[in-house]
Amino acid sequence: MEKKKAPPVVNDINVTPMVDVMLVLLIIFMVITPMLTKGAQVENAKTKNAIAMQNADKEDAILVAITKDGRFYLSPGNQQFHLEDLTGKVRDLQTNKLDKTVYIKADSRAKYGGVEEVVDNLRAAVDLTAGAHAVSIDAEGDTSNDAEQIRLAWLTPDQRKANHETAIAAAKSARTVVIFAWTRGKPDFALPGDQNRLIEEIAAVNPNTIVVLNVSQPVALPWLNKVKAIVQMWWPGDEGGWATANILLGKTSPAGRLPFTWGKRLEDYAATDPAHPERSSLGVNGATTFSEGVNVGYRWFDKQRIVPLFPFAYGLSYTTFAYSALKTTLASDGGLDVSFQLKNSGSIAGDEVPQVYLGAPTQRPAGADFAVRVLAAFDRVHLDAGQSQSVTIHVPPRSLEYWSSADEKWIRAKGTREVLVGNSSRNLPLEASVSIQ
Repeated sequence: MEKKKAPPVVNDINVTPMVDVMLVLLIIFMVITPMLTKGAQVENAKTKNAIAMQNADKEDAILVAITKDGRFYLSPGNQQFHLEDLTGKVRDLQTNKLDKTVYIKADSRAKYGGVEEVVDNLRAAVDLTAGAHAVSIDAEGDTSNDAEQIRLAWLTPDQRKANHETAIAAAKSARTVVIFAWTRGKPDFALPGDQNRLIEEIAAVNPNTIVVLNVSQPVALPWLNKVKAIVQMWWPGDEGGWATANILLGKTSPAGRLPFTWGKRLEDYAATDPAHPERSSLGVNGATTFSEGVNVGYRWFDKQRIVPLFPFAYGLSYTTFAYSALKTTLASDGGLDVSFQLKNSGSIAGDEVPQVYLGAPTQRPAGADFAVRVLAAFDRVHLDAGQSQSVTIHVPPRSLEYWSSADEKWIRAKGTREVLVGNSSRNLPLEASVSIQ
């Protein structure tokens, strides 16, 4: 991988274990505390609910949810009323000008003023000006027929500003700050809301800032050079809190690897490269063509000579590893046995994920397409501090073959091929050549 001064990232953390460090956890999930404790319970599928909100920027605002059984949940106070008790009040609210209407369906889409947008996990946020507003929700249940719950919450601009300032003040007095940031796919290649601004401002007042990412795909990291480390924790589920704490406190030396290439820009990817409209989701004349052929993922970056932010299969740990003494031999099954020495050159135990890549054959059959290099095999090896071990990774015969469309079968690619070994698609310190017959 190309050298850079940015803090190491992705699945691992580039700091010493922090058992004695005071962590101020600024949970930046941008989740507003629900005003309704119980929420509006929808009894079954395709139940329509009318919600009216009045004076959303005032302390005496009321929020009314109408459920199928005619019950209301009125906030503040979470008082419960029957339909006939508040009919007049609701009528007064709904006769005012309605400037926002939201429809949320099970297909995770919402309409704002007639414009349809994707909703993250059936979540929608609407900016409300002073005055009366009505929100219409159409909830459709899934095949389980379980009851659904709709929660409504609000946050004034003043309260949002106060929360932001509280986070900055806490960061100033902390020894180490850990910020949790998230996204669920929208907006594309970015963290939603003001998370980037908050991270930058916190890093400006406290250089010992660590960012934990709960994301499932690459996003832009404009503050990368301003924080000490980034831990990519994906969406870890119920036990994610323990797993994250164990990594931050040095109880676990992580060894995860990126399953994709983390680009610097959205335009670096084939599907979003403006030079290839045929590859986009809209395609040309309604048809999407995978014009990159076999050069999918990291292979596209290699072919186009694009420098990624973090390459395919990249990841760090609390220790370091050294590779040496590469040797290749033909295996009895027609594949390759790739052997080398792997040493834990750090001070603590850890796991390494050595990877074997194959270069394109020197004798390229007519009509066959080959990537610059392809991942052929990998392993995960645990080594104690200072320990060395001889590692052999088997490359199966199929990895030495290509699919012939003309002959409709797999054919062994003959000629000389490069064998490269390392810990990511762009960090391959060992290299040898092998003749395939």
